[in-house]
Amino acid sequence: MSVDDEKTTALREEQRRYRETHSRDGYPLGSPEYPDNRAGRRRLARTWRGHRD
Repeated sequence: MSVDDEKTTALREEQRRYRETHSRDGYPLGSPEYPDNRAGRRRLARTWRGHRD
């Protein structure tokens, strides 16, 4: 195994671990900061569209 193969394997393993512990939008799973309620999701969506509260 070459050094590049080892780096690629390590990177894939790191990405796999990240996917196991984070949601698709990057929040840690089970995180209290995740906008789990409707108001939080709407507020987050508004900020992404450039609107202000």
